[in-house]
Amino acid sequence: DDEEGRERYAQASPAALLPVTFPTVVAYGDADSHVPPELVSSYAKSASTGAPDLVREVCIPGVDHFDVVNAGSDAWKGHIVPALAALLETHLGAEVASALRQGIA
Repeated sequence: DDEEGRERYAQASPAALLPVTFPTVVAYGDADSHVPPELVSSYAKSASTGAPDLVREVCIPGVDHFDVVNAGSDAWKGHIVPALAALLETHLGAEVASALRQGIA
């Protein structure tokens, strides 16, 4: 509740870092009980408004928080990797996107 705490929170807050200046995938599950999906969706919309070509929103049905952050999960492989690959292809080229796809397969 002190000033230092507020400053630390602002440094860690994605919303405080808008507008987005780099390719960003905002991924979340609609069954997340740790971070409200509405909060993430609102952030994704704000980020996309300021930089629509840099932001991809991925809402994964029936998935909780830990499925989204686990790179070995079906949610990651089936939803996040394709969104990330598409974003990478747009900004860094097909070779980079292909390398990601091959690394996951």
